Amino acid sequence: MKKIGIITGASGFLAKNVINVTEQSFDKIYLIDIEKKKVKNNNEKFINPHLDVTNETEVNNFFQNLEFNKFSSSVLVNMEAVDYKVTNTGPNFKCNISYRD
Repeated sequence: MKKIGIITGASGFLAKNVINVTEQSFDKIYLIDIEKKKVKNNNEKFINPHLDVTNETEVNNFFQNLEFNKFSSSVLVNMEAVDYKVTNTGPNFKCNISYRD
C-alpha cells in the first residue's frame, strides 16, 4: 500500500518538523514552496516541484498530473502562510485590535 504526501509551505519552520515526522509514513512526498531553492532534501522520496499555491491554474495542473491511482492513500498538509518576522522584542505583527464593552 503506497502512500503519497503533499506538504505546502515546505520551507517554513513548522513544515520542516512535519516533514521529519511524516518521512517514514509516506512512499513519496511532494515538498511544495514558492521558493524552491529554500526546500532542501536529498532523500529520493522527496520531490520539489515549483508551484505557486495562489495560482489556481498551476494548482490544477499539478493535481491533474499526479498519478493518484498508483497510491492507496494521499494526505495534504497545508502549511502555506505569510511568515511574520520575529525580532528580539517579539513578533512584528501589524494589526489593530479594539475592544468594546
